[in-house]
Parts: sequence; C-alpha cells; structure tokens
Amino acid sequence: MCLGEQSGKFMMRKKQWVLSMIVAGITFLYLAFPVWAAPWAWTWRNPLPQGNHLLGVTSNGAMFVAVGLCGTVMTSPDGASWTEQSTGASDILQKVAYGNNIFVAVGHYNIIFTSPNGVTWTKRNPGLPSPAADLLHDVTYAHNTFVAVGTNGSITTSPDGVNWTKRPSGKMDGLISVAYGANTFVIGGVNGSILTSHDGVAWTPRTSGTSKWLNGITYRNNTFVAVGDSGTILTSPNGVNWTPRPSPPTPVLNGITYGGTKFVATGGNGAILSSPDGMTWTKQNFQIYESLVGVTYGANTFVAVGNMGTVVTSTDGAAWVPGKKLAQMLSGVTFGANMFVSIGMNGAVLQAVALDPVKIKMPVSVK
Repeated sequence: MCLGEQSGKFMMRKKQWVLSMIVAGITFLYLAFPVWAAPWAWTWRNPLPQGNHLLGVTSNGAMFVAVGLCGTVMTSPDGASWTEQSTGASDILQKVAYGNNIFVAVGHYNIIFTSPNGVTWTKRNPGLPSPAADLLHDVTYAHNTFVAVGTNGSITTSPDGVNWTKRPSGKMDGLISVAYGANTFVIGGVNGSILTSHDGVAWTPRTSGTSKWLNGITYRNNTFVAVGDSGTILTSPNGVNWTPRPSPPTPVLNGITYGGTKFVATGGNGAILSSPDGMTWTKQNFQIYESLVGVTYGANTFVAVGNMGTVVTSTDGAAWVPGKKLAQMLSGVTFGANMFVSIGMNGAVLQAVALDPVKIKMPVSVK
C-alpha cells in the first residue's frame, strides 16, 4: 500500500469519499463493459495497465493526463490507449492542470510534479512545508500564473510551473478550489473561506456569509458561482461581494460548470441544478440517487459522473439521459480532442466519442 493511501488525507476534499471507497473496494470492475448514454457511446478502457484510484484528469488537446494514488500518472493521446508513466512518487496526486506548455500535478505532502509532455516528470520544490497532514487540493493556470491551494490555508504560485513561491493567505482553513475570471483569482474552502487576488501574490480574505464548505467555483457570463455543502450557492460579479442564492434542498453540491447559456451544478443524491444567470436555480427531476462528483461541458453537451459509475448527459442542462450504472465510482471528467474522458476508482477510465462526429465542436467551458 502506498504512503498516500495509508494517510487517507485526500478524503478531506470530499467528505462523501469514505463511503464511496468502501463501495468501490468491494466491487469488481469488468474489463470491457459498454455504457450507453445517447448520443455518446461509453466504453471501459481501463483498469489495465494499473489499478490505483485516479482522482484528477485534464487535456491539452493533444494528450490526456490522469493522476491518482501512489503517484500514479496515466497518459493517452487518444483517450483509448493508456500508458502508465513513472514519477518516482508514492504519494497521492490529487489534481492536474495544463498551461504555459507544461502539465502540473499536485497532491499529498504538498508535492508538485511537472512535465512538458505528460511522459517525463520532475518533482518541484512547492515553497511550502511538507508535513504528513498537508495536501494540495487544486491547481489552475490563468493570467500567466499557476496557483495551487490546499490545507492549512496553503497557497503557492508559479509563473512557469518550475519555481514556486508560498503566498500568505491569513487563513488556516483548508482551501479546496480555485478559479479565475474578471482579472481575479478566487479561492473557496472550508468554513466558507473565500480569498481573492488580482496577481496571485497578494491575497485578501472576503466575507462569504456562510460557514459551509465551498467545494467548487467557476466564472462565466460575468459571474462567479461557488457551490458547497447543504446546497450552498453564492454568486459574485467581482469575487469581492458575495450573495447567497436560494437553491432546492440538496445535501451537498460538489461541482459547477457553465456551457451554452447555463450554469449546471451537481451533487449528493443525484442532484442536478441549472441556472441561466447563477441567481435563480431549478432542480431537475431526474431519477438517480447516486452522488455526482464531477461535471463538465464540451461539444454542446453536459456530462456529469459519480458514484456507482453513474454517467448522465444533457444538451441543455434540463433534460438528462442516463447511462448504465457501473460498479466503479467515477471521480472526474474532462473534455478534449473532441471526446470526453472520465476517471475513477481502481484505475477506471471511460472514454466517450460522439456517435455523430459531425456535431463535435470545441467546448464552451471545461472544468
């Protein structure tokens, strides 16, 4: 068992993760199990050649990179054929981002790895202490800057992915997600923490008006939207002034994205909420009950994934089409190279290519 798996600190980001791992740990993943979710044809592509849990995935348009437990890195040029790459690490890699012609993966013990091609990886000094309790939860690239955030108010930034500098946050709460918009970085976290920065260097705590965990943030349509526990939804035009928005009863909202003309948030008990402006939200009457932990948009299609291998799709954010339920939890989904790729427990990788390639377009928004 790898060191990161022994620590279990990655469970902080999603409190539901514990139950999900128990379910996933006692199930068997079929190597070839087709999933139908019109107009997308889903097919199992992994767990070969490895079976460690995968937690984050991204694409630069030419290469998919997935990361996970035990320092696992998987790459694919086409979403179908996957290769395990060596990092020399044995700790959890939680998230991966791409920018400035470099992939950056972050994780447990505040580790940071970079790669120009997804194949050759180099460990970097995060500019942070590396106690066992610390974990970098998220990383993004915008405004010529990488920003990584994590436990104990940790913020570290880099102009190139190679040289990192710790930034004071004035917070000891865990920081979970980071987004960029309106010339501003916005971080959300535990106990309703929100911080903003115009340059990634100087950070200012903001009043969110909530003590709930904020699990996801996005910016589109001139609006920041943050979602979190107990169905919490906050909006802001600038990242500074935040307004709580009424939402239908929901135990937790885990993810938020924007596509077409709508925001879509997903969460516990199969919750799917949509909004044209981030202010007025409608819960979609869709009969699934598994928690949805990841959502993205591409090719005029929303895709949400979650527990029990749940995959659901929608072209408008209102009418959703289910795929078959599988035994494996899916923890993330991304869009690139005209296809969706979802990753999850025991090295699971799902690929979706449109049945009608003529309809494929570049995504409006990818989270």
